[in-house]
Amino acid sequence: MEGTRDILGLWARDGGEGAKYWLQVLTEIRNRGVADVCMVVCDGLKGLPEAIETVWSAALTQTCVIHLLRGSFRYAARQHWEAIARALKPV
Repeated sequence: MEGTRDILGLWARDGGEGAKYWLQVLTEIRNRGVADVCMVVCDGLKGLPEAIETVWSAALTQTCVIHLLRGSFRYAARQHWEAIARALKPV
């Protein structure tokens, strides 16, 4: 709420990053003392928003702006990507 960010951990593993995995990670963070989260910005991994809601029901989940912009290219033909990239650069 004061405008600061903290790195809460780094997890590496073999295998997928589904809902069960993220629920385990977020539960670990909560159990280490993070009682409440205002907002989580993520890249839209499958199951992550649901895991966030399970652990911190009041937290807002937002897709990272960079991932939203990158994802917008899939709706345009390749020939238009350069123009789209120039138009989105100020964002």
